[in-house]
Amino acid sequence: MKNILRILTFAALIVFSASCKKDPEPVNPPTPEKTPLYSVIEERELTAEEIKKSCDDMTGGKLSSFPVKIPWHPVRKVTLKYRTTGVDGKPLEVSGIVTFRTDFDSTFRGLCSVQHGTCPFHWAPSRLDFSPEAAPALAGYIVVEADYIGYGVSQTETFNHPYLHTASTAQACYDMLLAAREYLEKAKINYHDQTLLAGVSQGGNATVALLEKLEKEQYPNIGDVFAAGPPLSITTIFTTLLTDSLKYSNYTKPGFALQIIRSMNECHQLNLDWSLIFKPKYQTVLGILDSVDFYMANENLTRNMREVFHEDFFAPDPATRNSELAKLFGAFKKNDLVPRYHPQHHVQLFHTPTDEIIPYKISVDAVNFDHNYTLSDLSSKDHLTACLEFYIWLVLVHMK
Repeated sequence: MKNILRILTFAALIVFSASCKKDPEPVNPPTPEKTPLYSVIEERELTAEEIKKSCDDMTGGKLSSFPVKIPWHPVRKVTLKYRTTGVDGKPLEVSGIVTFRTDFDSTFRGLCSVQHGTCPFHWAPSRLDFSPEAAPALAGYIVVEADYIGYGVSQTETFNHPYLHTASTAQACYDMLLAAREYLEKAKINYHDQTLLAGVSQGGNATVALLEKLEKEQYPNIGDVFAAGPPLSITTIFTTLLTDSLKYSNYTKPGFALQIIRSMNECHQLNLDWSLIFKPKYQTVLGILDSVDFYMANENLTRNMREVFHEDFFAPDPATRNSELAKLFGAFKKNDLVPRYHPQHHVQLFHTPTDEIIPYKISVDAVNFDHNYTLSDLSSKDHLTACLEFYIWLVLVHMK
């Protein structure tokens, strides 16, 4: 009995001793620092005179032909490197720019995400002194502009630009916006919280693709959306422009058409049999894009599409196309924004009815497809001049 009492007493002392010990202080693990979305590659300040000269050089003097007075101002151009997701779903480092006036005394009017048009690789926004497409900065907006995948820091000899690939383009532009906002916050640069979207030609397509991404991500305070001469339907480019009896014998940008085909083949892993896409003489034609910038290749290629493409390409009945063309047009359709995407925001389209590169029909079809698309005609007769006309209207009229 005594032994039992000793055991119970000993156990009670252990319990009492344990209860008297202070609980250890909780240890909070250190909060990891948030990985920055960007790094600054370069910051430059440009005078009003330097900007004017750059714009004149870029447009071949076309800008001076417009009877308007453009308010030139000094700007700061900041080149950022940031991360996005490539076509293959893997992380990729790309670049873009943030441009804003250095003589603007009040809060900036907002962000303007500008998506650039088709251009040579050495005309990537980060490679230029100042592009006419950054003109909204002159009106007091902060311009955010992605180089696109395959331009700027992501340009390599073996890596091709995914031309008009909707998903990767939208992702790169979206990630650039996030990186720019983080940069502006850290730099303590104040702006009204609204984001306008604008782009011409390829940039018009990228603008609408970006809008779709922003709506999906519930991005706040989306402002006006403008797209000029936009190739919203690759299918329509090939079925209308290249097969139009008045157009196919003198298509001025054959390099663009070939780059679209190469892009679709690579992005969607089609492994196309070129003998069923091109005529025998041109079955190796895509090789020219490996040695010459696809923008510059236009001067080295025939403009007669009848000479280039397989006869099935021009078949009036799509059902009679061969199996390889069916695969190609299937990839076109996956990247067509019209008729597929119903925007929740108003999209103002601009187009010249005499556009020789991007069919006017695309914008007409968009308006007929969804009431949130509206169309204004531009008076210029050709694609490039119409794009300049749009930016002049945007900066001097809409943003006045």
